[in-house]
Amino acid sequence: MFDNENEGFRYQRDLLPSALKSDPDDVLRRHFLLAMGTMMACSTRFLEIIMDAKVPDPGDEDGDEVEANRKLAVGGESLKRRNKGKSKTAQHTSSRLAANYSLDGLGIKSDVPLDQIVAAVCRFRKTGRSSEVSPRLSILLSGPSGCGKTEFVKYLGEQASADVVAVTASDVLGPYIGETERQLAEVFRKAADSRVILFLDEVDSLLHDRTSISYAWERIQTNELLQQMERFTGVLVCATNLVEQLDSAVMSRFTFKVQMSALDDDGKVKFFRRYFESALTDDERRRLVAIPDLTPGDFRTVRERLYFLGKKRGSDNAHLLSALEVESAHKKGSCAPIGFAR
Repeated sequence: MFDNENEGFRYQRDLLPSALKSDPDDVLRRHFLLAMGTMMACSTRFLEIIMDAKVPDPGDEDGDEVEANRKLAVGGESLKRRNKGKSKTAQHTSSRLAANYSLDGLGIKSDVPLDQIVAAVCRFRKTGRSSEVSPRLSILLSGPSGCGKTEFVKYLGEQASADVVAVTASDVLGPYIGETERQLAEVFRKAADSRVILFLDEVDSLLHDRTSISYAWERIQTNELLQQMERFTGVLVCATNLVEQLDSAVMSRFTFKVQMSALDDDGKVKFFRRYFESALTDDERRRLVAIPDLTPGDFRTVRERLYFLGKKRGSDNAHLLSALEVESAHKKGSCAPIGFAR
């Protein structure tokens, strides 16, 4: 930070005495250029330093105060050195698709059918970019948790014979100014070079609505991601549960927009048969379709419960329906019993 230790002491002595009485987050942000990602850690370290420092003698305006300020400077610099050079652009390939996956029965709202979108992605990967149209092919998947967004991306990768690289906010957000933008650029560069399908999950964590943001770094981060999306020459898929919180400018970046929702009556029956391999009586069917807000994720959760409890598929339908009712009730925050009991 300084050419020599004495210069650092003079800087701290001249500029920081009043700052020690200010908000710790503000001190650290202004003097060490730390972004919001490390404010909590910095504040904790700040308090440790102050508690460890000597209380200044009222008759001594320099000695003890300089020592306290020196510890503050050393603490901030050591935190920067500890994090310098660390990259969090850890990308991971999505897990395998369920063996019995099918588009049939999904709750979909789109002006283009899913099978046509899948065919378009396959053609794009074979032919590459065209000079006549925009080079990008991007898809926005929106809808509540469990409605099948992630599974569809896996299916898309299998059909297009492409690896799917999933990236979340924790993979790219950095604590320092400019670090997140550099890591976003690196993610897109690697995806373009390796010709994978890039999947940004929970993209609302990265694309803030610029009309309502509070910090400059949020605007810079959103601008960088929008530019990367504009220039990307591969296949990009973004998923969100909170589409209304996305920046309005992002919608024009997506070639296809798909809204995924809870299953309709026909979809509930299809997923029950697919996941549990069990036929339904008329009464059981009526009970199933009466369960509100069921998603593919609910059927998967119940099937996993059967597996861990050592039960086979085709177990008593009454127990399965009770479990699905419990999953539905949890979404409304009710106090329904947990398990197969009614």
